[in-house]
Amino acid sequence: MNLVTWHGACDYASDCYANDQSREAGLIPCYNEVNLGCELTPNGMRLPTEAE
Repeated sequence: MNLVTWHGACDYASDCYANDQSREAGLIPCYNEVNLGCELTPNGMRLPTEAE
């Protein structure tokens, strides 16, 4: 993915694109769709951290 904003990856409408893509690929989603937090340990798709 290129040029994706954080809100585009997981927006307030719980239409979480990154989580949807993770589920379709059989991966564990990273974003919590309730509080919009991100867990770094699951293998799902997410935006890179600032350090990455």
